[in-house]
Amino acid sequence: MSRGLSKLLLSLLTLCTLLAGMMIVSPAQPVHANGSILFEQIPTASTDATTNAYTSTSVPFGDSLSTYEAADDFWGASDYLISHVRWYGVAAKSPYWEAGNPEGMQFQITFYQRNASTLEFTSVAQFSDLSPTYQTHNGIYPFGVYQDVQAYCFDIDLPSSVALTAGWISIQNTVSGNDGSTFLWLNSQQGNDNCISFGEFLGGEWDHAYFQDDLAFTLSGTTPRYYSVHFQAGANGSLTGTTTYADIQAGTEWAIAVPELPTPVPDFGYVFDCWSPSFPTTVNADVTYTANFVKDQDPSHWFTVSFREGPHGYVYGTRDFYEILTGTPWASAVEVPTPYGYAGYKFDSWSPAFPANVDASATYTANFVIDPTQTFTVTYDASGKTSGTVPVDATIYHSGDTVTVLSTDKLQAVDDYQNVYTCAGWMTNYEGIELLWNPGSTFVAAADTTLYARWVSTTENTATLSGTKSARPGQKITVTFAVSTPGSIKSIPAGTVYFYCSTDPFSTSWSQIGSAVPLTRGKASLTINTLTSPGTYYLYGWFIPTDWESNEDIISNVWTVTIK
Repeated sequence: MSRGLSKLLLSLLTLCTLLAGMMIVSPAQPVHANGSILFEQIPTASTDATTNAYTSTSVPFGDSLSTYEAADDFWGASDYLISHVRWYGVAAKSPYWEAGNPEGMQFQITFYQRNASTLEFTSVAQFSDLSPTYQTHNGIYPFGVYQDVQAYCFDIDLPSSVALTAGWISIQNTVSGNDGSTFLWLNSQQGNDNCISFGEFLGGEWDHAYFQDDLAFTLSGTTPRYYSVHFQAGANGSLTGTTTYADIQAGTEWAIAVPELPTPVPDFGYVFDCWSPSFPTTVNADVTYTANFVKDQDPSHWFTVSFREGPHGYVYGTRDFYEILTGTPWASAVEVPTPYGYAGYKFDSWSPAFPANVDASATYTANFVIDPTQTFTVTYDASGKTSGTVPVDATIYHSGDTVTVLSTDKLQAVDDYQNVYTCAGWMTNYEGIELLWNPGSTFVAAADTTLYARWVSTTENTATLSGTKSARPGQKITVTFAVSTPGSIKSIPAGTVYFYCSTDPFSTSWSQIGSAVPLTRGKASLTINTLTSPGTYYLYGWFIPTDWESNEDIISNVWTVTIK
């Protein structure tokens, strides 16, 4: 089949319905000499002499070297193995359409398999150099009104059975008769009008493709096709009952072929959803059907497990595991993330303890403790000083040791404009927040720490936090934020003081405690009783002026409170 014919078949097939009007004779019908008739479109008379046959030569174009090919579909004949094909035609002479002679003509038949999803066609069998047998055909002679005309019949025994799910049959003669005869393929009005005739010019271009009445041909076979139906369980379930039905004759009704479906048994936490693919009306192929199971909607069956880090560390890995079926072994349900302690700390434990099986939603926290095996140093940096002595701390600290902040020792700095600055204390700069430590202050550190001189000019406002140093859990403590000014107290801008607290002096997340307090005559005091757990707490105050454009904010020193 040429490429041009394939393209025309594809384009025309997309425009027409392939199933309507097909005549299929079941094996219960009369048996042909070569087996049961599986498909039959018998010759039929037509009142229109121009459409009741197909010419195999170039008539009416007059090109004696061109040939015509007629193709017709035989959809639905695939339930049995095709072993024999027969089709009919007559020979005639123009212009009077008298009886002709096919002697010397050459004929061929071609079977095409169609791919239903892509509309592609593949030649699966072809027979050439065929000769018809002479017989009498009872019907109306094409292009005439003769009865009991002398016709020709082509009978082809397939050397090996051709089993097609859908396909086309093509017939043509390749050489016209020596006496000028034209061979006419007889038509049938029993088909679905999906027969196509193709003409070819000498240049090789296909033309003259159109729909006509269907070809008259018969397909026969002797051996029925048999199939097997198999059932299997998808994930999260099983089957009970018969799972395989074999030796089902093609075309058997589904209810007869499969008298009883196996029973889907879902695993705990799942329900049966559906079979796939869907069941057919009749069995016409080997198919495996899968029972699909889905999660049930009972919230008491499914849980979430989460992992989080406590202070002084973090966890690396998946933090949340969703839709865990109750009773799932812990090792199968989750992959515990890896905890890492920050400098000076190490991982200690998870809380609560891990269960053997997941029976509830829960969040597990990684706890970190000081690692006494880690050491660190404290360094003082007074860059820019012009007088005084920078303190040196030669102590090698272990994680958990208390550091006492050393003296400023009359440190001063003078800028290029001869402005004099004094060291008001030592500060850390953590994420943009300068935390000020007065000499004598203490903190517990866990890593190498550098303290920087806090230079204060004689015209700058500064703040100091003071108050309760120790208390019992839940006992009231009071801290006072006081602004020192080189001028009058009346010159201190209006604003609000916010107080912050942390158990880690180098934390990235200080928490506000109490309510904001307005600054009155340079002071703001806060009294709270919310420190209820024993330990060391670090506090500082932050003054935010009402008029940001004209005044600067002020951060106080860090104040240490011990809850015993």
